[in-house]
Amino acid sequence: MQENFNKYLEYLSVEKNVSPYTLRNYRTDLIGFFNYLIEKKVSSFDRVDRYILRDYMSSLIAKGIVKGSI
Repeated sequence: MQENFNKYLEYLSVEKNVSPYTLRNYRTDLIGFFNYLIEKKVSSFDRVDRYILRDYMSSLIAKGIVKGSI
């Protein structure tokens, strides 16, 4: 998954030409999501389904992040 993470950030930087601030925010959000996947023992993107995504979003709300920021 680390390789996909790096490729996606490179894509955002090179192909989409996002600002350094946007890239930093994406990196921070993705690291949080990857940490969640590790905690849930999800070892591959193929195993991420709508239930995992819903649970992740619920965990963010439980941490006090407002729905509009998710």
